[in-house]
Amino acid sequence: MNQDEQLVPQNADQADQALPTPTIKAGWLRALLFLVALGILTLIQGLVVYFGFDIATEEDFIQLSDKPLGGAVQALILGSTLLLVWLFRIVLDRRSLKSLGFSAGRDKLRDLLIGIGFGIGLMTLVFLVVMSIADLEIVSVQFPFGSLFNLLLFLIMAAAFEEIVLRGYLLKNLMSSMNKYLALVFVSILFAALHGFNPNVSLIGLINIVLAGLLLGIYYVHRQNLWLPIGMHVAWNYFQGPVFGIPVSGTTMPSVLSVNISGNELLTGGDFGFEASLVATAILLAATVLLHFMFRARVVPDVTVPVPSD
Repeated sequence: MNQDEQLVPQNADQADQALPTPTIKAGWLRALLFLVALGILTLIQGLVVYFGFDIATEEDFIQLSDKPLGGAVQALILGSTLLLVWLFRIVLDRRSLKSLGFSAGRDKLRDLLIGIGFGIGLMTLVFLVVMSIADLEIVSVQFPFGSLFNLLLFLIMAAAFEEIVLRGYLLKNLMSSMNKYLALVFVSILFAALHGFNPNVSLIGLINIVLAGLLLGIYYVHRQNLWLPIGMHVAWNYFQGPVFGIPVSGTTMPSVLSVNISGNELLTGGDFGFEASLVATAILLAATVLLHFMFRARVVPDVTVPVPSD
């Protein structure tokens, strides 16, 4: 048996019976209420950012992503969102925030490193394939260390925000109300919808973001832990933008490489970045299937061994 394959007894759901019953039993309703509360919080966050930091648009905010102020604003957004998730987790779910997907252990550190490795490897593969089939020219190489460090912190917090909200709270609760794969599809479509107003967005870009949601969520479906998707999300974005100099979902950032790309935008992704490329489509699909078979749980019969009588 593959050592990464987890054995789960058929009556594993009995483990939840010792936990308190959620205040609202329907997981889909808890997820819906959370979305409403998150919308209200997002409005409040926008007002605070506008009046407190004089940031009027999302583009203004992104322009600050390589500066300490951008990191401070992102930390405020992440911190207030974590508070909301914690309140819902305690009051409605009657569970701990840690149980959402932050369990510790050497195996979780391993999975975090696997996620980082997957993110770097997948984006590097996309870069090399596009370079081989399109006109991609590396114009210059530079190392803006301050910007690269600030961008790393910014992207870590941005990825943590999306993973905790989407692959954490929403997917966790939806899986308790419906088929886990259907729940993953719903959350992945929502993930794409959140990127629907990004600059230079395209139909293929939105389809690929749905696929990226499936990739980031398939591990959570099987292990219900957030370390691997957070690591992969950060590494994918960081290597696409600050390292390779490609727009991240339509957003440009200071980077190590300055590149010029021309050719068929179906292959290069155009101004939206590699996430609108058919190359990424194929690689995202293959990677999702690979992660599914790496981490899927195998159900085994619950065998009770009789105790000999005296």
